[in-house]
Amino acid sequence: DCIYTPLNCDDNNACTSDVCQNGKCESKTISCDDGLVCTVDSCDLTFGCVHSLNKCTDSDICTVDSCDEKHGGCVHTAMDCNDNKPCTGDSCKAGVGCVYTDISCSDNNPCTVDSCNNNTGCVHTQIDCNDGNQCTIDNCNSAQGCTHTLLSCDDKNLCTQD
Repeated sequence: DCIYTPLNCDDNNACTSDVCQNGKCESKTISCDDGLVCTVDSCDLTFGCVHSLNKCTDSDICTVDSCDEKHGGCVHTAMDCNDNKPCTGDSCKAGVGCVYTDISCSDNNPCTVDSCNNNTGCVHTQIDCNDGNQCTIDNCNSAQGCTHTLLSCDDKNLCTQD
């Protein structure tokens, strides 16, 4: 009896499909495309297809990078720099990251003392214009600040010293 040994066409390359066609060995490169946009598909000569996650890095410190199959790939979402403190302006600066800048609470009113409370935000406290002089009317004018107008003590009696 005749023994027919198949021709060994294995080229020891896991990235090819090897067959004998018409007496000749043929090696065709296999496709490693898994159809997912969130993987980087490649072929390792020893192990075959490799599917690593697409990191989607855009090198922008002010974005959170991810991959979303439903939306077609890489998504770069703006970094949330909110520190939940009402006394800071929150932003992201390229190359630096989150930046927290004290906000100005000035209301441009000379009749208030302006400050910032870390729990509630800007506070505008009315100033006390009392000069302790009973002969003045004390007021605060938003254009001038504290005013102290002399009180008229004229009792219209020529026989008294006002």
